[in-house]
Amino acid sequence: MTNKSQPQSAPTPSINPRVLTAMVALGTLALVWSLTLWWELVLARRGGVALCGLTEGTMCQSLWDTPFSQAVHRLSGLPVAGWGVVWGFVALALPLLALLRVAEGRPADDLAHAARMTAVFGLLAVALFIAVGVRAHIFCAGCFLSHVIVAGYAGVALTGWRLDLGRALRGGVIALSLVVVAYLPALYFGLRTPRTTAVSLGSDAGPGASVTAYIATLDAASKQTLSDALAAFRDAETLPLPPPRLLEGSASAPVHITEFSDVMCSHCAFLHETLATLREHFGNKAFSVEPRQFPLDNGCNPDVQMGGHADVRCQAARALICAEPTGHADELAADLFAQQSSLSGATVRQLAEKVLGAKLLDQCLDSDATTQALSQDIQLAMRYDLDGTPLVVINGRKASAFPPFLYLVTLTGGDLSLIDTNQLPPPSAQPHVH
Repeated sequence: MTNKSQPQSAPTPSINPRVLTAMVALGTLALVWSLTLWWELVLARRGGVALCGLTEGTMCQSLWDTPFSQAVHRLSGLPVAGWGVVWGFVALALPLLALLRVAEGRPADDLAHAARMTAVFGLLAVALFIAVGVRAHIFCAGCFLSHVIVAGYAGVALTGWRLDLGRALRGGVIALSLVVVAYLPALYFGLRTPRTTAVSLGSDAGPGASVTAYIATLDAASKQTLSDALAAFRDAETLPLPPPRLLEGSASAPVHITEFSDVMCSHCAFLHETLATLREHFGNKAFSVEPRQFPLDNGCNPDVQMGGHADVRCQAARALICAEPTGHADELAADLFAQQSSLSGATVRQLAEKVLGAKLLDQCLDSDATTQALSQDIQLAMRYDLDGTPLVVINGRKASAFPPFLYLVTLTGGDLSLIDTNQLPPPSAQPHVH
């Protein structure tokens, strides 16, 4: 009697190989897109990309600067975009390893379940981040695309899944183990990702020596941004400005900074903090600040596309104009920026009433004088061909909000010849700084 060996078929994975292939593609897309967002975040923190644009609702930087996002970076060492990179790596690696095992005729069920648990973790993170955005009244198109990719991955991975608790737990352990593997190298770059755009001040032992010493402390990317900012400022046209309604600092200061801001722009808040730090460092005679308003809402600003928050942006701009004669406009701006992530129309009014009182606020908010002043600010800003806020104008010329640039301009009293450009790389062919 002859024994005939029966052909053995390869183990059947719990997810069809074509589904695993689709998950590999979506995981790759998630990884590449998250790397792109992380790089944009780094550039934004160093002043190298658009900040709060005329279509700010499509930008991610404001959402990345919420207290939640900053807490994630502080506690974990990774920004939110960095965690997107970690998830993308795991979402790519697990189905890819499962495919390789299937091709070798080896069991891949545990890896398939790990990929499914990765999808579940991704959906939970997306739900949390959407909640943060809703609370902060921020829509981020780039982040939304990430959410769509994660949802697509989950839709592919979880369709037809019959939950097996034991396998799900093993899959979760495998997925979390791979998260640790991806987290450790990502942490190296996360710790080197700037957490804010706040300026780091150097010594002021004397203009020439201080400029050289300060530039030497900057990293390569910051030196490039500084070089671009200086080149753009030198080439900018000087435009006359009308007399300021409000001037903080000495009228005879050699550096006159005009800032156009929006109360919901996180980078405007950073600029406000930077200017306060510079004032503490240099005093009131080194530079003056003229605050002006450019609300990013078409409810009161016809030159922007987005709207829907006029009760916050427009009312805050009007309230700040109303506060100018009281001498407490800067105090009100600081209070508004401090509560930026949770601002509502009621909060704006409450803070403004503390400065103006309810009666004066009601008389001023919608007065012809306030409307005219806001219109003048908007028209002035548009003369500088701005593409977002904050818009910084120094001595009549469009300038950068990049903190090291502001520090050096203030330190030199506006005399850029004191800055040795040999310490800096050549400016980019097409610099894009704020």
